[in-house]
Amino acid sequence: MFVMMAAGGLMATAQLAPIAKDFKVADVPVSLIGLTMPALTFALSIDRILNGLTRPFFGWVSDQIGREPNHVYRLRAQGVGIIALANLGTGPPDVRAV
Repeated sequence: MFVMMAAGGLMATAQLAPIAKDFKVADVPVSLIGLTMPALTFALSIDRILNGLTRPFFGWVSDQIGREPNHVYRLRAQGVGIIALANLGTGPPDVRAV
């Protein structure tokens, strides 16, 4: 299970750069909390930070409610996110300098 999950995560992360370049947003500047960086670098950084934060959180949830219910709730939430992305993520946002 660990190898399959790790492989899936690595494949998703590896495809982030080609997707960003295809949508022509890889070099668009993004600002958050005073940090400005290219969108691709920003997305990869946020991905790693949130991955590091959610692992202990869902470990704690797993300790509270059990492993199987934790996976059910987590994977349902992930499925809703993927469906929302498929329906609402039709293209990159219209980015204009203010």
